[in-house]
Amino acid sequence: EAVVVPSYKVQIYKNGWKDVDGVISANVDFQGSVADGVVSSSLNLTINDETAKYHPLSGTQYSDYFTFRRKIKVNIGLRKNDNSYTWAYFTGNINTMQHKKIATSKGLQRQVTVRALDYCDILNTYKFGKNVFWGTTTNITLQTNVYEYSMPSACKGIHHVTKDDVEFLDWTYNWETNKIAITKDETGIIKVYYYTSQNIINVLKDILLSAGVIASGNDLAYEPSSKTINRVYFDEGTTALEAVRNLSQLINYRFWFDGDGIPHFEPVTSVS
Repeated sequence: EAVVVPSYKVQIYKNGWKDVDGVISANVDFQGSVADGVVSSSLNLTINDETAKYHPLSGTQYSDYFTFRRKIKVNIGLRKNDNSYTWAYFTGNINTMQHKKIATSKGLQRQVTVRALDYCDILNTYKFGKNVFWGTTTNITLQTNVYEYSMPSACKGIHHVTKDDVEFLDWTYNWETNKIAITKDETGIIKVYYYTSQNIINVLKDILLSAGVIASGNDLAYEPSSKTINRVYFDEGTTALEAVRNLSQLINYRFWFDGDGIPHFEPVTSVS
């Protein structure tokens, strides 16, 4: 008769995926809420290390397995007799590791405890710099005794203006006429950075690309949305995770990384 038991496999990435031996337990926790819009996950791993081969001073090929930010993944499923059937349950980066000795019935036992975070941690550590906005630019040549200049029809507002690569503050914008007004006599050329309407999916892709969690827009799994935003910008110091959370809340979507580390952006599932 077949014997079916739970099964999981832990691997770290070091010149390819390598198996981790001696795993005692692997627990994945999920954090998030309906209001939050983002679901993140963390891994708590306990490993039996009787020979201390995973210790950083061991000098073995395993001594750097659990270094900070090394990729780690867990596959979970079932084992039927000698055959395992598993799927990806968690992929992320190692955050902390600790070596300790635990008192057991067999005496002191060496263990390694590892905590890993999914790629939401990368989004949380990436912060936007100054003047981050979605749009384009136009140059305007200032003329004597002319104070108003029409903006391109695609303009949805002005983010900032420079003159000779220096911030230019003597301007205002008329929303009704789509014109920029210069508030003092000036000549030369100003560069106007203005907003254009953006699809929310494209904004999310740009954020994930900037943070380095995807290599191309095709790496995002999503349900298309026609929602557009006229003025997209983030203050200096805003984290990419906060930006993603704002986008999720705006259209009632949910954002998370699946077991393979692939980001998902999809509507809240309706109950029926």
